[in-house]
Amino acid sequence: MKISNRPYTFLPFQSHYCYNSINPDTPRIKEAKAIADEKDREESLTLDKKAIDVLIAKIIPTSKYFESRFDHLQYQINEIKIGIKEFEKRIDSRFEQVNKRFDQIEIKLDKLLEAIDVKIDTGLREKLHRTTFS
Repeated sequence: MKISNRPYTFLPFQSHYCYNSINPDTPRIKEAKAIADEKDREESLTLDKKAIDVLIAKIIPTSKYFESRFDHLQYQINEIKIGIKEFEKRIDSRFEQVNKRFDQIEIKLDKLLEAIDVKIDTGLREKLHRTTFS
């Protein structure tokens, strides 16, 4: 094929650009137009009323089913969120209880140490008193 200064077109049935004349009556251009028209017809789907009714009858119940399933999932998610909040409250109250127990133990331990200190002090005084007066 001779390359000239003529415009080129891409024909669908070829994998490269083809230089040709602008004449719309050439066989290749007619074939390309026929292929393009056929593709347009395939892409533009025409539906009659019965086909539309069948599609609606099949799609709408399915969408209602999914809508109800999503509502159910949303309900379950909300229940889980509520459960998590209650769990956090219980954990917080348990931590407060543990903190109170540690505070009680600390108070008891302080009292016990004070009692031990008092006994040690009285024991040392008595020992000191015995050694000084004996």
